[in-house]
Amino acid sequence: MTSKKLIRKETFLEKLLKEGKRYFFTMEELHACLKKHSCEYKKMLFVIDRYSRYKTQLKENMEDLIVYDSDILDDNDEDIEDADEMEYMDIEMEGYENEENFVLFEEYFHSFDSIAYQRNILANMEMLILRMLILDGSLINIEFSVYSKLKILLKNYYQRVEKFLERNKMLVEFQDNSEKKQLTKSFEKKYNQLQQLLLKISEKEIFLVEIMVQPCMVKNNGESKNN
Repeated sequence: MTSKKLIRKETFLEKLLKEGKRYFFTMEELHACLKKHSCEYKKMLFVIDRYSRYKTQLKENMEDLIVYDSDILDDNDEDIEDADEMEYMDIEMEGYENEENFVLFEEYFHSFDSIAYQRNILANMEMLILRMLILDGSLINIEFSVYSKLKILLKNYYQRVEKFLERNKMLVEFQDNSEKKQLTKSFEKKYNQLQQLLLKISEKEIFLVEIMVQPCMVKNNGESKNN
């Protein structure tokens, strides 16, 4: 092979290396964004988990309150038309003079505030989860948009690099090191760099796909719990 032809090949190889490094740098930036995003959707998962627990606790508290309401108010039906309206009515203290009964009544009375407070917490958590889901969805859309465009470029890049490596494999493999010229050695070095770069890009792409799947799974899980 003439020196001019080898120089042209090496020039093309250098272009492939530069192009690959740009792609790898872009993937590193995308990885950094995903890493930051992962902290956010872990926070969202924590909030969703707490919301689910609080909602279950509220349901249990309300069921307990219904049972307690039935036990305590049966004797006062003639004074209370509707037990559901009790928190808005004047409460007769007759029958709660002794300390034991008063403690029970006070616990029952304050349970209205407790449930109202829990409902308020849940309402605020629902709004927070909704905002987090919207933000999470926006980030996912942006990240997938970037990756989708990058994937098209990478597919074309893989094809060109693999074709170049295959066509020039013999040039690197079947020459005696003692007879190689400096130019050929330079080509071989860059050829090996291109092989390693292609491997790194492929591994990084697999890693990005895996990490991008996680927020989607969390988002779907959060929507199902929120419903």
